[in-house]
Amino acid sequence: MRKSYEASSKVYERLYSEEQGTKHSLALRMLDVSTGERILDNGCGSGLFAYKLAPKGAFLVEVDLSISLLRVAKEASRLHGGEVYFICCDSDFLPFIDKAFDKVFAITLLQNLPKPLTTIQEMKRVTKDHGYILLTFLKKAFSLEEAQVLVRKAGLRVLMSKEDDSSKDYFLLCAKV
Repeated sequence: MRKSYEASSKVYERLYSEEQGTKHSLALRMLDVSTGERILDNGCGSGLFAYKLAPKGAFLVEVDLSISLLRVAKEASRLHGGEVYFICCDSDFLPFIDKAFDKVFAITLLQNLPKPLTTIQEMKRVTKDHGYILLTFLKKAFSLEEAQVLVRKAGLRVLMSKEDDSSKDYFLLCAKV
């Protein structure tokens, strides 16, 4: 899987920036970010979401499996400003202590992973007890019901779900049970 992301890093932003921008805007309408919060962007790709998150003054950590995409993200963050940290890691084994983040975002990630339940459980582990997790589920990979069942199996409660015609995804805002 890493090889396919490494190969696409040069064209990712050109191919997906408009579509991802729409998703990011909807995500922030569902779950805004405030100054001083600890935010994890899991599966950050080329860092497109960081453009919108960094100016909000949060402590932002971007993680991805692709070193090439992280390089693109890091270079772009220099242009856009904000305090952003980049870490290359597997989303199923996040290198953070328990309850490290106030909010976790995983946008356009879960359909690409072999064990989405494991990934969601790992995001739950690194989220504070009163924190939030915002997940997207690609409609062609998951039904809304399948997404909700997966989230509940991971020990999360769905606070809000959105199906937006402008997006290919379902959006689920979740909290720990």
